[in-house]
Amino acid sequence: MRQRGKSWEVSLYVEGKRVRRSFATAAEAEKFEAQARARLALGMPLSSTPNTPHDAPVTLRQLFNRVEEREWRGKRSEAVLVGNADHVCRLLGETTPIAELGVHHVDLLISELMKHGASNATINRKLAALSKAISFAVDRGWLPKKVKIHRMDEPQGRIRYYTEVEEARIRQHFDHFGQHDMRDFVVVLVDTGLRLSEGLRISARDCDFNCVPRPMIRVWENKADLPRSVPMTNHVSAILRGRCSISPTGSLFPTLSQRKAQYLWERMRILTGLKDDEQTVIHALRHTCASRLVQRNVPLLVVKEWLGHRTLSTTQRYAHLAPQNLSMAACVLEPDMKSDTMNVPVSVA
Repeated sequence: MRQRGKSWEVSLYVEGKRVRRSFATAAEAEKFEAQARARLALGMPLSSTPNTPHDAPVTLRQLFNRVEEREWRGKRSEAVLVGNADHVCRLLGETTPIAELGVHHVDLLISELMKHGASNATINRKLAALSKAISFAVDRGWLPKKVKIHRMDEPQGRIRYYTEVEEARIRQHFDHFGQHDMRDFVVVLVDTGLRLSEGLRISARDCDFNCVPRPMIRVWENKADLPRSVPMTNHVSAILRGRCSISPTGSLFPTLSQRKAQYLWERMRILTGLKDDEQTVIHALRHTCASRLVQRNVPLLVVKEWLGHRTLSTTQRYAHLAPQNLSMAACVLEPDMKSDTMNVPVSVA
């Protein structure tokens, strides 16, 4: 590519013949050159219009646009997925030919993200976006093979959950300031393990009080796209029955939104002296439910179904919270205790 007067010229050799194209700007010339080289690498004719719907995408940006259109549009996580794709494009270059994608691009992406202080978890989200795009292209014959992408190790870290004393302190705060919706909402999240968004969507039609042996909350929309039923404790049942009589249609927590709930929670952290603990977040109410279930010997498979985890590996993060299970299991190996302990129930999946 070179400048000729006020225009920019791209010169390529196709089957031994020189092909020249002129453009008004350097950006247009660079885009054409990248697309042209990618098309030639794929064995596609240079004369075809690269952006028609029936053509394979040529650049990384075009590929991500196609993935967004076919795979991500309409999903609740669409904004996050598209944001990750945009970030990858900014770091690797929107006009990068997909035919040239290789391990060096993966290394470059990781290197750039690490320079900006991204955590391993964040890096993995960007790698997942790139991997999805490459798989999408391979499945449609636009690329010959996948690029190996090895994810970064993600330390599990500490699981923050609330003790019964902490939970009571949180509820008392909201009660003291007359924020009864938030007080009841905390109880519901702790006793059901619902995510914040799931709890805010509960309506009267989602509550089955006639279910035997326990009333159930039907969770239709969730992160894993797996509808599930969550049992109500007596406390939750009493709260939701009262709210159903007041709000027979719509949300049972009409004064709360994600933003309002987060605001009230942050105010609570400040006023109760919890602001220095960064893990004191609303989502820890869900961890609290999971932790209590495991600590009280509920099998991990049951906890998995209760929380709506897609895989058991996610639930296994809580397994260490029930060390008594290991002690009980060790009993069967004691020579003088085998006969007495072989039938001891062990709460493992």
